[in-house]
Amino acid sequence: LVRLAELGKFEDLLGEFLRRVVGMTPEDLADYAANPVWPDRVAAAPTIVRELAAEGSGAGPGGLDDLAAVRQPVLQLLGDASRPEFGLATRALDARLTDGRVVVIPGARHAAHHTHPDAVLDAVTGFLVPATIDR
Repeated sequence: LVRLAELGKFEDLLGEFLRRVVGMTPEDLADYAANPVWPDRVAAAPTIVRELAAEGSGAGPGGLDDLAAVRQPVLQLLGDASRPEFGLATRALDARLTDGRVVVIPGARHAAHHTHPDAVLDAVTGFLVPATIDR
């Protein structure tokens, strides 16, 4: 990925990242590349290497343990068909948040907003709008 970034091959960089890290199938990748948002994702691809490097161990200033100071409610969506490491990361983040919530979307993988938009909408709406509102 670093080499592709150095060579300025950002579309290749994005494709490799989505295949190797996110776990997209060739079919999923082809569908995503046909989406109107694809050129914007390619333009942002140089940030991938920087973001992966910044993840590091999660320790130290700005690391995972600092998330305990976050007081704002946080919603995470997790597709139950996502790669196992996404579930591990989601649970690790949730364990550190004081007001974290995880909603699992059946049948979804990473980028559920593309494949399961109704389930994403339901999860976000349920998070933002209380079930009962005092009037």
